[in-house]
Amino acid sequence: MVLLNIELPEGSQVVGDLHLDVDGGKDAPDLVQFARFLKGSDAPVLVILGDLFEYWLGPSHTSTPGGRTVCQQLAAFPGRVVLIPGNRDVLAGSELEAFGIQLAPDGVLGSLPGGTKMLLLHGDELCIRDVNYQRLRRFLRSPLVRGTLRHLPAFATRAIARLLRKHSEKATPKKAPLEVTQDADEARRRLTAAGAGVLVAGHAHRFRDEALGDASRLLILDAFGGERDVLRVGEQAGLSFASSAEAAL
Repeated sequence: MVLLNIELPEGSQVVGDLHLDVDGGKDAPDLVQFARFLKGSDAPVLVILGDLFEYWLGPSHTSTPGGRTVCQQLAAFPGRVVLIPGNRDVLAGSELEAFGIQLAPDGVLGSLPGGTKMLLLHGDELCIRDVNYQRLRRFLRSPLVRGTLRHLPAFATRAIARLLRKHSEKATPKKAPLEVTQDADEARRRLTAAGAGVLVAGHAHRFRDEALGDASRLLILDAFGGERDVLRVGEQAGLSFASSAEAAL
């Protein structure tokens, strides 16, 4: 695992799980909401924890009105934009980098004011009890599979994406709670390996703030549109939470 090391100065923001449906057109409500958030943000660094898109087909998706609109909005954002690809946008690649979006496939190790380290992940890698999902995750993220899927015709990739989404929607309600829960011990292990004190993730779509012992902390943000879906870096590594809807006002 190769983490992207970056500085997260005061005012930096973290969001995740936007699930923007770029097939809905550039004037779709979720795209409009995201545009308002970007316009109201003055973050020097914006980290997106993954699932920026409902699904992403690779290079072909930048040619859709919605896909190009989102990419152009992020290209115009005055701060640095970093995307940690999630399970829905695992096929993100150089076509996004062409718009100035920096990709961090394995996550980010951010340095906060004062020197504290913060580990940022999508969050699905913490669901270690869901063995079948982890097996699928490794398969889809393997270079060979990603390379193949990224160069399939758009109609074929879209069909595969819809099939996987349908399977997930049917399987998730049948899983035991612990299977879909982000494991605190795994979070602690990753924090120790990275030398960080705080782990921030998304994926679960539900806010969580858990002390892990030894002053370490696990934070899971709400999905975009939730009450605590934006994390903001303050002075002396202070962290605060807000709603993207309020931030856009």
